[in-house]
Amino acid sequence: MQPILSNKYSLIMSKKGFSLVFAVFFVALVNSAYGQSVRTVGLASSYPGFFQGQYTASGEVYAPEMFTASHGSLPFNTIIKVTNLRNNKTVEVKINDRFPFKTNRILDLSSIAAKEIDLFSDIAPYVKIEVIEWPSEEAKLAYLKAEGLL
Repeated sequence: MQPILSNKYSLIMSKKGFSLVFAVFFVALVNSAYGQSVRTVGLASSYPGFFQGQYTASGEVYAPEMFTASHGSLPFNTIIKVTNLRNNKTVEVKINDRFPFKTNRILDLSSIAAKEIDLFSDIAPYVKIEVIEWPSEEAKLAYLKAEGLL
């Protein structure tokens, strides 16, 4: 099972930060109690500016004005809701790219999606992700099986 939190998150010392770290820890504890190995709460980032016009892993061209995201393992064309845990703003995005799963992030958002939820208005951009729509039932079952959730 992939750990959801690491020691570096405990470096946030403000009261607001402590409350968020506690909330993230609580969600992680509940997730692990139910055997969920996919990280659903963690740090997010956005694509660097030079990536505009480059091909994503799905074959689509990255456009910063499209509501898309990169994830380590969710199937392409999965629609997810991303919630900024600092301000509860949400955005829906389509997964169309990959990045290495062994990273401190759970998600990279397109520029417009990051702006929509004010991702970088605080020092630690913590988000929660929820699947809204799977691309197909087969993709959902394959993903859950690969993650050991079936």
